[in-house]
Amino acid sequence: GEQVEDLIEEGYTFQEALKTCISEHVVPTNQRMYTQLNLFTMLKSYFKLGLRSLSRNKFVTVLKLSGLVLGTTIFLALLLHIYHEKSYDQFHANKDSIYRIVTERPTKQGDISRTAFSGAPWGPALVEEIPEVLNTVRFMKYRLPVSIRPEDQEQFLENGLVWADSSFFSVFSFDLLIGNPRKVLSRPDQVVLTESTAYRYFGSEDPLGKQIIYEDDVVLTVTGVMRDFPSNSHIQADLIGSFSTLGKSFWFNIIDNWGIRYYYTYIQLRDDTSPQVVQSKTQDILDSRIPENTISASLQSLNQIHLGGNRNDELTPNVDKTSIAIAFIIGLLIMMMSIINYINLTSASTLKRTKEVGMIKVMGSNRWLIFLRFVSESFVFCLLAHVLSLILLYTLIPYLNAFLETTLSMPSLWEISLFLLFSIIVLTVLSGTYTALRMSDLKIIPSLKGDIYKGQPKQLFSLRRILLIVQFIACIGLITSSFIITDQMELFFNQDTGFKKENVLAIQLSNTNQEFGRLTELKNRLSGLESVESVALSSHHMGGDQLYSSNYYTSSDSINMGRLHIDYEFLQVYDIEIMAGRGFSLLNAADTSNFIINKQAASLFGFEPFYEAIDQPLSYSAQNDEGRYLKQGRVIGVVNDFNFQSLHHDIRPMVMDIQPPRNHFLSVKLENVNHRSNLEKVEEIWSGIFPEESLNYFFIEDRFISQYKAESQTQLMVKLFGVLSILIAAIGLLGLTYFDTLIRIKEIGIRKILGSSSFQILRLFTKEYLLLIVVGFGLVTPFIVWLMNNWLQNFAYRIDISAFSLIAPLLLMIGFVVVSTSYTILKAAHTNPSKTLRNE
Repeated sequence: GEQVEDLIEEGYTFQEALKTCISEHVVPTNQRMYTQLNLFTMLKSYFKLGLRSLSRNKFVTVLKLSGLVLGTTIFLALLLHIYHEKSYDQFHANKDSIYRIVTERPTKQGDISRTAFSGAPWGPALVEEIPEVLNTVRFMKYRLPVSIRPEDQEQFLENGLVWADSSFFSVFSFDLLIGNPRKVLSRPDQVVLTESTAYRYFGSEDPLGKQIIYEDDVVLTVTGVMRDFPSNSHIQADLIGSFSTLGKSFWFNIIDNWGIRYYYTYIQLRDDTSPQVVQSKTQDILDSRIPENTISASLQSLNQIHLGGNRNDELTPNVDKTSIAIAFIIGLLIMMMSIINYINLTSASTLKRTKEVGMIKVMGSNRWLIFLRFVSESFVFCLLAHVLSLILLYTLIPYLNAFLETTLSMPSLWEISLFLLFSIIVLTVLSGTYTALRMSDLKIIPSLKGDIYKGQPKQLFSLRRILLIVQFIACIGLITSSFIITDQMELFFNQDTGFKKENVLAIQLSNTNQEFGRLTELKNRLSGLESVESVALSSHHMGGDQLYSSNYYTSSDSINMGRLHIDYEFLQVYDIEIMAGRGFSLLNAADTSNFIINKQAASLFGFEPFYEAIDQPLSYSAQNDEGRYLKQGRVIGVVNDFNFQSLHHDIRPMVMDIQPPRNHFLSVKLENVNHRSNLEKVEEIWSGIFPEESLNYFFIEDRFISQYKAESQTQLMVKLFGVLSILIAAIGLLGLTYFDTLIRIKEIGIRKILGSSSFQILRLFTKEYLLLIVVGFGLVTPFIVWLMNNWLQNFAYRIDISAFSLIAPLLLMIGFVVVSTSYTILKAAHTNPSKTLRNE
């Protein structure tokens, strides 16, 4: 076999080479037991033979290696991603006993409003009244950036300020580097900084005891420094202020309100405590404290928050379990396809080695040794593939982190070693055993003649056909999923949201910008630019901001609705259609007390048709610097419904009014011209009016699209891996067609002699493939429809899966198979029959 040829190339004569090979393989009877016991020497020899086999068949080796390395790298990368997502909050020592109180409330539309918010007084009351509750931590995070000014320094706008109870470092296992964990948040006006924030504010100076000023009003003293929050924590912050500051310095008039849900409450249960019992007792306490309570409270395990939290108002975005399942299924399918390709290409390449196996058997080798030889070759190959996959994965991690916007990192050395050992053994067994068994089972005479498949009956469900069906299932499944996800994304971006988001620039305002004179000057000067159509102030931006809500009262009913504070030009900036009545007018002084509602709100108030809402009284409990008061007015306009939030949610009933102190955003409607030139002019005007603060802006359209980041990543992932699956399938089909034509090359020659055309031979070979495609299509389509329907349930607005999305992948695969197999089959069909039949 191969060894004889190698020795001849080294200068041996044929007789010398044959004698040398025989001496290596034929063992005297009295030495066979010794040779069989010397397992290490045998494995070492087989290892060398495996390397030699790889180096001799370079083209087939590259095909096999590229498929297996590609599949292994993708599988490892997706496993790394899944591992990271499932590792969220697992570093806390008390992770199994920590629960978050989440709430639900039925709406007038018949839906359930689910939020991560709870009330500020709830946690302390539970510790006091429920013996099973050991401890509690409350968080409060304002939805907008806040102004922070370290002493004698410039101002910072911070998104990462969280107010927390003094028990923060007792319940959670975050690393406090400087300070006493029991005291750093025990008193009002205290703050703990993360390492990076402390360095940003004070450089290498000791930050302990230094002061920072919150919103130009509240002085906070630095009492500790903690390590930066791990990337796999659903709690993220740059500064932790003491929760007691809220009751002392501001918000003192609402901090004890049981009905206001704007806080996050975590409780730690005692050992061997039933969460269901505590949940029942919590509900009893709420029912006793809140008159006519419609709020349902439940306990959510810390382990379940990041994966499948699926609630409004989360501290940080969570991940839907379906996305994790999709990632795992994709990785598994890609890995399976790679293994299948390896088996197919190995089976094809070993046809050239049947005579070698026959010769080895003649020389006295048994089935076990032949089996072990081919398994060892598979082990060498899998080991090499994994080493290359690890190198490739290390190279790709920065790009994966940028794509997924995360911080994936490789596990520890022992974890990698353990996984690699397990993976290599499993792959060796899965991919090498089939070929090894097949080759060890060869009969001597047929193998020496090269007729190993002569007379063998065709099996309806042969392993080759099953493997091919699995490949088609994977490809069709990924392509179909890609079509459906793309259709849903097209719905997102093309759905009429009820307002115009194109070319609208949103400028974020802080409390220091609220000086009436300077804010009015900013608005007037921006309105005077030729490239600006209109300018408006509002409490929220239109890209899915965290909406206020209040109970609104008509003459007959009270309904909880969304609350949006706007000014006189807001409807014009966003081109929101007035269906009845009018908008706010500077010429009407009473409009500062009046309201505009959307059609959804008019319907819930019982105004049918909606224009009957005009001039109806409306009121709600508002708040100013002096406390709460009843704001009363009339409905002066009804606007068309618009999607303030993403299409994950239904349209909410909305009430709009004028409250200048609540304005946090300035929306600038630009003409369809060069944005870069416009931004330079806006920045120039801003710096002239607010020189002490940098301009913080974004485009509404970009923010609106960013709400679908998770779906966009899923779409890109499925598309990318769909293309890669086709690439891997192409490698596999090349192996299969090579395998088929090699076995049936004489049949092709006979058919050519009998008058068959190349097209008829191509049709004969592809007929089986096309039938297997249809079988794979029938098996995978019901599963994909079920999986995608589950995924679509996450959206209030969703597509119906079209017949095109199901049929197009089938037609695409048929065309792909015909094209990818044509070259090999037609090349064999054009071969002169005299070459293939000359030995017959």
